[in-house]
Amino acid sequence: MKAFVATSICLFESFIKNHPDTKLGLLIVSDEELGGKYGAKYIADNKIIEPKVVLVPDDGENISQIVSENKSIMHIDVFAEGIEAHACRPWDGKNAIEMLFNFINNISPYFKESRATEEFKWVNTMNVGKISGGLATN
Repeated sequence: MKAFVATSICLFESFIKNHPDTKLGLLIVSDEELGGKYGAKYIADNKIIEPKVVLVPDDGENISQIVSENKSIMHIDVFAEGIEAHACRPWDGKNAIEMLFNFINNISPYFKESRATEEFKWVNTMNVGKISGGLATN
């Protein structure tokens, strides 16, 4: 975002010199990766400023492209509770990590394979970011 801030300031300065009667504002926020939850989106949704257009320059793929749609983000935590057992006798317990793997396998068919093609650019996707569990390796 540092490059966007620098170029925006230069462009705004030039634009205002050439079009002094134009109403134009530059709002620099630091939460573009959160969809502007506490920045541009918050300000527009709460009518603190009522812009006709909001540009969030964080496409990451094509800087000259105007993106008119986006994927929403949902972070979820999934917990499983198993029954302790020694690793040499797994049948005496129920492995919570295996239960989480089963959960992931059951919901993954609802998400298309993530591909970098124009056709599949805005489909719902899934990413498993972290799995943790257990207190002992055996």
